Amino acid sequence: MITVGAKVYFGLAAFALVAAAVLGLASGGSPVGVLSFGWSGAVGDQLGYVVLVSTAATSITYGVVTTAFRDAEAEAVAQVAGTEALPAARPHTDLSLWPVVTAFGVVAVVIGLVVEPLLTGVGIALLVIAAVEWTATAWADRATGDPAANRAIRNRVMQPVEIPAVAIIGIATFVFFASRMLLALSKWGSIAVFSVTAILIMGVAALIASRPAVSRGVITAVLLLGGVSLVVGGIVGIGAGERDFHYVGGHGEDVEDHGGADDALDEDDAQDEGESSVDTDEDQSDDSDADTDAGDTEE
Repeated sequence: MITVGAKVYFGLAAFALVAAAVLGLASGGSPVGVLSFGWSGAVGDQLGYVVLVSTAATSITYGVVTTAFRDAEAEAVAQVAGTEALPAARPHTDLSLWPVVTAFGVVAVVIGLVVEPLLTGVGIALLVIAAVEWTATAWADRATGDPAANRAIRNRVMQPVEIPAVAIIGIATFVFFASRMLLALSKWGSIAVFSVTAILIMGVAALIASRPAVSRGVITAVLLLGGVSLVVGGIVGIGAGERDFHYVGGHGEDVEDHGGADDALDEDDAQDEGESSVDTDEDQSDDSDADTDAGDTEE
């Protein structure tokens, strides 16, 4: 049976699909293209069509999830928690990290619209992740009156998805922003920054491992500081652009300092000047010999 919350999401999805079809046909799209989501034919206004279809897909996903969890009905929650009865629900009092992630996503989208389109995609991904996680956390925190049972419910539902997703996204984010930052620096500057960063990561990890009593708040603060530094450095690197790469000798050797090429050019110029001076001296000598011969002839 479809729950009340799921009906709202499914209704929104139906409205978005109808609106996408109307927009596509009204803006010059073909019926086949609109019905096949652009697989075989034009869809008209692509931006509006994609936004509406994405809204429909998201709403359907939320509707399915809401139906699966039965709108947090007591019987369903008790089954997930593995208990016969549920304690009374309590107001939510714990702090949440997802508003901060949402703020990062908004900033990334805004900056990406000006600097780098890929950064906009990263911001949209952060907003989607924050929306899903924030919703799941809010639902779990109000499921029962026992915080331990709430955490168990949330972890059972979200951790099979969170752990691989966080690993993939974290690695991709680190590689992207770190590469933008290192490519904007000079050769030796990038080596120095990378070495110092590796040492800091290893040192902080060893310190946390040697002190099991370190609070979760300290670890979160360290991770946030590192993440902010990485994102800021990457954004600055994107704004500065990549350094110039020059290849000489046909072997793909990276020459960042133009001094080597300039020195070679200076040497060639000096050699040409030397040859010119020698030719001038020879010409002058020939002229002197000719004058001498002319004087002898007159005598």
